Amino acid sequence: MRKAIAVIVFYLLTVLAVHAKESETVLKKLTALRKRVTPRLLRRLKKSGLKYPPKDVFLRVYKFEGTVELFARNSLSAPFTCVTTYAAHNLPKNYYEQPSLVHLDAGPKEQQGDIKVPEGVFKVLYHNPWSSYHLSIALGYPNPADAIRAYKSKIITAKGKNTILQWWRDHGETIDKELIAGIPSLWSNKEAIPVGNEIFMHGKNVSIGCIPIGDKNIEEVFLLTDPRWVQGTEIHIYPFRFTNKKLSPMRRRYEKAKPWLKDFWQSLEEIDSYFEKTGSLPALYIDKDSGRYHIEYDQKRISY
Repeated sequence: MRKAIAVIVFYLLTVLAVHAKESETVLKKLTALRKRVTPRLLRRLKKSGLKYPPKDVFLRVYKFEGTVELFARNSLSAPFTCVTTYAAHNLPKNYYEQPSLVHLDAGPKEQQGDIKVPEGVFKVLYHNPWSSYHLSIALGYPNPADAIRAYKSKIITAKGKNTILQWWRDHGETIDKELIAGIPSLWSNKEAIPVGNEIFMHGKNVSIGCIPIGDKNIEEVFLLTDPRWVQGTEIHIYPFRFTNKKLSPMRRRYEKAKPWLKDFWQSLEEIDSYFEKTGSLPALYIDKDSGRYHIEYDQKRISY
């Protein structure tokens, strides 16, 4: 019994030591970045009427347009201000304007290997300074909405869905607080893997399902989303700009090919419209049966 306890204690101490070393590496990377990148961030934020560093950051991605918008604010009670727009390079071509090129790959990522970019409301999980793509931030995919939809589509079992939901119940309020989080315990779970995993926003200009924004731009995002300054960062990923009426025919074709997209996209459109009208992020909850996002008007931010 004592021997077993000693082994467990040794294991925990080893894990904590590795965790501390990883966090130290990230901190060193952030310190080096800050010296080099801060001057241009100061100019960028000053031009937007903001002080550096901001207290809150929000990222909005439009897949069809290939853009990533960076918003920030200096007070949690103030509306967000758009600081800049980055180009998202080489996103998977899931959307086409020509009627002859309507493909069934429209919509959010559904399973491992489909090379699609997720759609929905996500959180930054952790910062990765070891990325092969210069730097990267991990997105919280799959989230509970993804898990519920995957279960309805029979991509994962009930056990797989519950594994993902339980992970978020355990970790949803603490992710990214120590720079390195526990998400790999979910990504390596054989019950959850069929949904896909390891979705990042990163440097370079190539991707097989992630969001590449170039080395210089990811440096800015990497630094501005430092969890020691901001209280977690949300990333909203949309298929296209819902306000662009020229895309309505394309949208209808995809919704006809995949009827479930109509309600899903409508929920995303409501979230985007709320942000456009208020300049703030709505509190959300996720329907346990459909995986649909709903705006919750008497709570704060997203609840998983």
